[in-house]
Amino acid sequence: AETKLKLKSKEDQIFEVEVGTALQSQLIKSVVEDSGTEEEIPLPNVRGPILEKVIEYLCHYKDSPALEIEKPLKADAIDEALPPWDAEFIKLRPEIVLELLSASNYLDIKPLIDLCGAKIASMIDGKTPDEIRSIFGLENDLTPEEQEKFQQEVKCLEIEDPVV
Repeated sequence: AETKLKLKSKEDQIFEVEVGTALQSQLIKSVVEDSGTEEEIPLPNVRGPILEKVIEYLCHYKDSPALEIEKPLKADAIDEALPPWDAEFIKLRPEIVLELLSASNYLDIKPLIDLCGAKIASMIDGKTPDEIRSIFGLENDLTPEEQEKFQQEVKCLEIEDPVV
């Protein structure tokens, strides 16, 4: 049986993962190269449920790498632009996709970063800033003055009579 690594989540939850599977993360690969496989690897930036999703993704792609996602997305529906397993895997609440993106960035797993990025792009495509804030539960942290200044700058960029 392959050697297992112990990954420790933010809440000190331990996840055992085969070394070959975990090495898809460049961060984990660096830690293993420096310290070996005996010690548990603390991942203080990743909550347990998110680490579980990351491991599910890594296990799925341990034997054959994820296909590159075409950019820009060709299909209007993200499900059509992705392999079926990826499309099903990324059907998550917006705030979970953001947290998964953050974790995959921290762990340096490029295909998962790309998958999360594609999902987020599909969620915000054609939306106003207020709609995007609503989707992700974000507060508008601009003061009324900053908001007004921003509106003026955007107006300057709009072309009244486009020349064809």
